[in-house]
Amino acid sequence: MGAQLRKEIGIMKMVHHEHLVAVQDVFATQKKIFIVLELVEGGELFDKIASEGRLSEGVARFYFKQLVEGLCYCHSLGICHRDLNPENLLLDAKGNLKISDFGVSTLSVGDADAEGEGRAEVRQYIYIIIILLIYNYIVTIIVYMFHIVIAYYLWYTKLCGTRSNCK
Repeated sequence: MGAQLRKEIGIMKMVHHEHLVAVQDVFATQKKIFIVLELVEGGELFDKIASEGRLSEGVARFYFKQLVEGLCYCHSLGICHRDLNPENLLLDAKGNLKISDFGVSTLSVGDADAEGEGRAEVRQYIYIIIILLIYNYIVTIIVYMFHIVIAYYLWYTKLCGTRSNCK
């Protein structure tokens, strides 16, 4: 099993939150690894936006609040998702948001951010935003911008020695 896959499975086993897709089980044969995830029947947020068009302000606020709650929980554990987009935001049968795909996520250990690594990752997000601007993916840009603001805020408060309470 590759290091990246081990890290993804480890991170997914760490998180237990109503707005994150849960790992039910992991098992392997000699040639394959199987990750059994929670059943999320509502499809992708991307498909909902594509079929219904622009979301109303109330619906967008509803999903944004759930996204904030899920990300706040991840960041409180030192996890940075790094791949937020409407394809990785799923909807359950009741229409609630579930964050999925922790394949490129990172786990902050110790004071790595104090040495500038967090700022380098923010720079990578800026490049992604420029590319997305070219293709007019406004919804995705808003999600990425939110992620950058929260990540920078958490890095800054960690550097200053204070912690915000994300409840």
